[in-house]
Amino acid sequence: MSVSKAGAWWVTLALGGLLAAPSATAGQEANGYENLQALPADISRDDLGDTMLSFLRALGLPRRAGEGCLHCHVGSLDVPRSQWEWSSDEKPNKAIARRMIRMVQDINEEHLAGLAHRDWPELQVGCVTCHAGRLDPRPIEDVLGSALERGGVDSVAVLYPVLHERYYGAGVYDLRVGTLASMASELAEEGRYEDALRLSDVNETAHAGDPSARRITLALTVQRALDASGPEAAVQVF
Repeated sequence: MSVSKAGAWWVTLALGGLLAAPSATAGQEANGYENLQALPADISRDDLGDTMLSFLRALGLPRRAGEGCLHCHVGSLDVPRSQWEWSSDEKPNKAIARRMIRMVQDINEEHLAGLAHRDWPELQVGCVTCHAGRLDPRPIEDVLGSALERGGVDSVAVLYPVLHERYYGAGVYDLRVGTLASMASELAEEGRYEDALRLSDVNETAHAGDPSARRITLALTVQRALDASGPEAAVQVF
């Protein structure tokens, strides 16, 4: 592999996007692999290991003792990994992963390749572009919105602190004060002040010491009093 090609290889790998190559049974047999479908058939052992590691990082899966590998592969932490059924297609997640690899390949080779003024190394997308260290690639607004739709405000009140505790500061989700405040404001606009204030309280707890979180709760309290009883009641909030 030439130096220039090697450079492109590692740039793509770092973005989580080692992608499909034509199937070649001979190449797989030479490397001792079986059932490779979306990765290059002649991929080296080191490159395959680095590719799998990039997937684990992109999806936020644990790397210790091969635990994250079980997301797609058939095996058990109770037996050596040499006894795992790496070629098995039993788990649906492996089929999903292959489809996602091909999707990324199409974006890079068919869509981004046609853009003018691309810098070198060429702009690439990969698993990490959307997943950003989490299994669910949806933004936090969609995740919380689904929780609200399925389980009501109580579901959001339970979920948000869990996500905040795990991911705050990691750049995985936008967990700043404004995210939950926006949801609370939307509920208030629908006249659901109790639900809005519940989420605002959760926001205050998660962002203890941030005065903006307290101001949002106060603003919602004033607006509720104003809508219910007029300006005099709103003034009494203070």
